[in-house]
Parts: sequence; C-alpha cells; structure tokens
Amino acid sequence: MRLDGCPVEEVRAGFLKKNEGMEILDARPLGKSKAIQITFGGKRVPRQVTYWNCLYALIPYRNLVETCYNCRRVGHRADVCFRPKTNLCHRCRKDHPAPSEGEPLTCTPDCIVCHGAHHTGSRNCKFRLVRKPPTGRQQSIERENQAGKDERHSRAKERSSSGKRGTSKSRDQSSSFPPLPGGGGGEESGRVSSPDRNARDPTKKVSLSNAGTQNETARERELETLVQQQGDLIKKMEARIVEMERALKSGQRQGVQAPAIQGLQKATQAASARVQESAAMEVENRGPVKRPLPADEGVNAKRLAEASMVDMPQPVVKLTSLKADVTDLAEKVGKQGERQDRLEARVDKIEARLDKTEERLGTLASEFRASQTLVMGTFQQLHTLLEARLSPVVGQAPTLDNLLPHHGPSPTN
Repeated sequence: MRLDGCPVEEVRAGFLKKNEGMEILDARPLGKSKAIQITFGGKRVPRQVTYWNCLYALIPYRNLVETCYNCRRVGHRADVCFRPKTNLCHRCRKDHPAPSEGEPLTCTPDCIVCHGAHHTGSRNCKFRLVRKPPTGRQQSIERENQAGKDERHSRAKERSSSGKRGTSKSRDQSSSFPPLPGGGGGEESGRVSSPDRNARDPTKKVSLSNAGTQNETARERELETLVQQQGDLIKKMEARIVEMERALKSGQRQGVQAPAIQGLQKATQAASARVQESAAMEVENRGPVKRPLPADEGVNAKRLAEASMVDMPQPVVKLTSLKADVTDLAEKVGKQGERQDRLEARVDKIEARLDKTEERLGTLASEFRASQTLVMGTFQQLHTLLEARLSPVVGQAPTLDNLLPHHGPSPTN
C-alpha cells in the first residue's frame, strides 16, 4: 500500500470513509517505507481493508526489539540510556579508530540481541522481533518434548553400545575357538547369545532416564542455590551502600575508607564472574532450546507500548538480569568511591583555606598590636606635653590660656 504523495489526513479520512464497520484509531506511514501502519481499536485485526475502492491485505505489525548501542543491552534505546556514554563501535562493540572517510568498516559485526555475526536489527537475526513469553501450557509441552527426546537419545545410545559389545564378543569367540566337527549347527547356535541376554533391560532404560532427570534436578538446585547466594550478596552490598551514603551525608568520613570500597568492588567482580560461569555451564548443559512460533493473532493497539522482551530460556534470562544488577551495583559502588574522593578533595581545599585564614588573622593581630603600641606611645607623649604646658596653679583650674598666649585671654560667657 502506497501513499502516492497524499497527505496523511486525507489517507486517514479515506480509511475511515471506506471501512465504516471497523474501529480505526490511526493510520500513518511506517517510517521511510511505502507501507501504512493502521491502528485498530478491537482485539483482532481484520484480514483486509478497503482503500480507493481496492482491497488490501493486512499483516499484523510486530515491534522490533529495542537495542542500545551505548551499553549493548536490549530493552531501551541509546538516547534514553542512563549509563555513562561510551565511544565503542556500533558494529562490533570494540574500541578502535574510525576508518577514513569513504572507506567501509572491516570489523566483524556483533548483534546485540543474539550475539550473531550480523548487524543489529538485520533480517538474518531470528530474535529481532518482539515475541510473547510462552504460556504455562507451551512450557509443559516443551518440557515433555525435551524429556522424550532425551529418552530416545538414551535408548539409541544404549542400543548402539550393546550392539558393539555383542559384535566384538562374537568375533573374539569365532577367531579363538574353531568349529568342532559334527556339531557345527548346535555348537554355533550354542555360541549365539540367548534372546534373554539380548533383550533390553527396562530397568536400565529407567535408570538412565532417572539419572538424566536427577542430573537436571541437581543442576537446577545448584543454580537456584547460586542465585540465592548472589541475591544475599546483592542485599549485603546494597546495605553497605546505604551505610556509606549515610556516612557521607552526615560527614563521618572515618567509617568509609578506600580499602572497604576496594574490597566491595572485588567481591562484586567475583560475583559477576561466578554468574557468567554458571550461565555458560547452564547453556552448555541444556543445549539448544526449541522456541515455539507465535500464534497468528491480531495485535491490540495497547501492545505497541508494551516493553520489549526476547524469547530466551528462563534460567538464562534470570542470570542475565542478575548479572546486569551486579554490574549496576558495581557501578554504584564506583560512583560512591568517586564521590568520596571528591568530598575528600573539597575537605582538603577547605582545610588549606582555613590555614591561610588563620595565618592572615595572625598577621592582622600582630599588626594590630604594633599599631596599638604606637598609639599608646603617642598618647603618652601628648599626655606628658600637656602636663608640662598646663602646670596647675594653686587655687585655679588649669586652662588653655598658657598654651595660646598670642590669642589673648579666653572669651567669657
């Protein structure tokens, strides 16, 4: 379906006019393509619509998985990423110089969604479209299929091993003991293993399947224990971070030291390494997981605003989210350490400024004492001069007439 240069309002009005029985909410171009995205208000999408007296088939729209080229994770875009900005290559997520203008990139692409050797969002990516999480019924069917596949594999392995043992045994007997004269048929039939011996032992099959189930259960328990330990460690780290924030806010810098932060960072790195190893072991033990195809159902208008999810095995998703939480916690710890360093630098500057202020105050105090001494000396000299000039007369109060003889007597009131 093409726009052919028509305004969007005219296209929308054409859809509303020719499809009166349908609840059409919006119709707009789909990016730079020649298709139109129509949003319906019902729960199901019709198979076709009428536009310009022509019928057009409708294909349900599925969102692409949102990817971030900054932190190389899914679920958000780079323009809303809250993590520190990086200068990694969008193609291979490595730090290398950009090629000169006009030259193509030669690095190997690495998909953010599936980590395949293709561009992110390419049509070769099997997980580029958002998929609905499997329901409980689909998960039970998948587990039953996986259990049947494991049982068939164990039977084939047991059959091949028993066939090899029987063939090698018969060859050894035929080469070591030649046939006796006169009783070839009976002896030969006697050398053949009995049908009871060749019959499959059901207990072996049960034991093999039970062993596989027990191994899976043990792995799951070990994985759950590891996840619980990581959760406890994360809680301890969060409590420690809260304590550090309180200490920094209250000004008690003695309780937060650099060795404690370094130890917490080492513990966080060790926990992240353990999570990566356990995730790798779980993926190797489980092998490829068959993912069910999504049902061909309509797309609701509200589904366009839902969060993006990738259809991956549930334990791997849990471990990936746990690894992301541990990484975020390590970043928070690093930020707290940087904040502490900045606070210590500011405190050092304030202390240096206080020292300079104290020195200035000491200088001003010494200058004040010198000025005070000078003023007192001048005052003593003036006092001595006044006492010499104003000698008291018996029976009369001292006046200034003796100091100013050329002015005559002082005026009387």
